[in-house]
Amino acid sequence: MPAQAEVAAGAEQRRAGEEKIRQLRDLFADAPELGKKALENVLRELTSQVSEPPPPIESAGRVGARLGKRSELTIIVPLAPAASTHRKGG
Repeated sequence: MPAQAEVAAGAEQRRAGEEKIRQLRDLFADAPELGKKALENVLRELTSQVSEPPPPIESAGRVGARLGKRSELTIIVPLAPAASTHRKGG
């Protein structure tokens, strides 16, 4: 059953992540208060980014893709072989 393997792998990754966080907190145990606060801010931001699923990629119209409010325009244009030498000025 692949679902059980995925769950086990997810649990292992979560444990590894928690261990890394513990190690970071241990490293910052004797740091100045500003450093501790910065670490907690970074950990909070990373946790929120991991817990939120990314928005779906949508079509931006006829060509391209849109992710959230940003669109990507995709254009494929054939170029003549001599176009590259002409463009370089040579």
